[in-house]
Amino acid sequence: MNSSSCRSNVQAFFVAGWLFLSMAAPAQQEVLNADSWFWRTYQHTIGKADGDRCPMSPSCSAYAEQAIRKHGWIMGWIMTFDRFCHEGTEARLAANGIRYRNGRLKAISEVEHNDFWWASASALDEASFLKQGQTELDRIQGSEDDSFRLTCLSWVRDVGSRLIDLGEGARAAPLFVALWTRQRDPADALQGALAFAEAGNMAASAALLEDLLDLLQMDNRIWGNEIRPRAKLAQGFIYRKSGLFDAAVESFDQAEQWASAKTMRQHAAAYSAVSLMEAQRWKKAALRIDNLDHPDAALIRMEIETDVEWRSPWLAGTMSAILPGSGQVYCGRYQEGIWAFVMCGVFAAATYESFNQDFEWVGAAAALTGLSWYSGNIYGAVNAAHKHNRRARAQRIRSVAERLELRPDNHALHLLMRFDW
Repeated sequence: MNSSSCRSNVQAFFVAGWLFLSMAAPAQQEVLNADSWFWRTYQHTIGKADGDRCPMSPSCSAYAEQAIRKHGWIMGWIMTFDRFCHEGTEARLAANGIRYRNGRLKAISEVEHNDFWWASASALDEASFLKQGQTELDRIQGSEDDSFRLTCLSWVRDVGSRLIDLGEGARAAPLFVALWTRQRDPADALQGALAFAEAGNMAASAALLEDLLDLLQMDNRIWGNEIRPRAKLAQGFIYRKSGLFDAAVESFDQAEQWASAKTMRQHAAAYSAVSLMEAQRWKKAALRIDNLDHPDAALIRMEIETDVEWRSPWLAGTMSAILPGSGQVYCGRYQEGIWAFVMCGVFAAATYESFNQDFEWVGAAAALTGLSWYSGNIYGAVNAAHKHNRRARAQRIRSVAERLELRPDNHALHLLMRFDW
């Protein structure tokens, strides 16, 4: 047995021990305290002596603590054993990227990468999303220093633009919000929205654009015909990056109606089609492509309508419930499937032999650990099917976006905010 498998087994027994502690704890707070104590004990004893050899980031012990804290001890326990099963495959694929830790490259696999299909944050509707962003804008406006009024506004704009160029969106955003509050210049709102987007605050970015659109609706004489479609298109990008695909489609469609430049209309229609695909409304996306003035429109529609090789999560889970590891093999994860089969088989045999020889406590520990591997194996099969489908969908969308010659969202936002079409 190699060092990785030995490490997983040690961690498995630690999870089993933690489970006994949590079941004995009379209150949820005590469960969380036992959880923190247990994993920190492992990290500072066995983990420290063994060294940082886990190929994943966060490490399996840190992942277990995070999963248990987020989902409670039952689902956290199951997700931890799923992590033990899939760490070899995920380390090889590095589907979520890599990062340096202690001078070594580690494959990223956070809790949200393994619960996205059932426990991701509930999607906000458009109104709630804008309300959340408006709260952030109010907080920034309420914390402004009166001395700002004495500052040269053109200098502030230059500083804000330079900060955006340097990737310091979080520092640039309050400057442009203050400028927008005082001057009501659409360029400041667009730059502020870009700064918020660069800082990852999508709700505030969308709310600032909504403020701009409200102003333009009331006074359309000066900037409306040029700025409104640009702001609406930018808002569509923000909604799309935030997972609000229906709102994104609506924004792109509105931008297409308002735009006078053919290039902007075509881009709005193309992004609307891609957003429909991300919302898994494939037929509507194909119909949307028909309205594009694109030389490859027929080929793109054919690609959208071609069936993707989906994997059924229910079938994968059922297969692994009957024969451990078979669901992972069905999803193309052969190493993960073999590992799940071997570990479930080893602990099933250990449980049988222990009880057969009257070693009840050993048998109970082996049974609990084996049940952990078995549960993690079923969860892992369902998880693998969802990951396969997400990857297949992303590849299809990326292929269509490349055919439509669409730029990545961040680049497109920069062009949209700063240059003419």
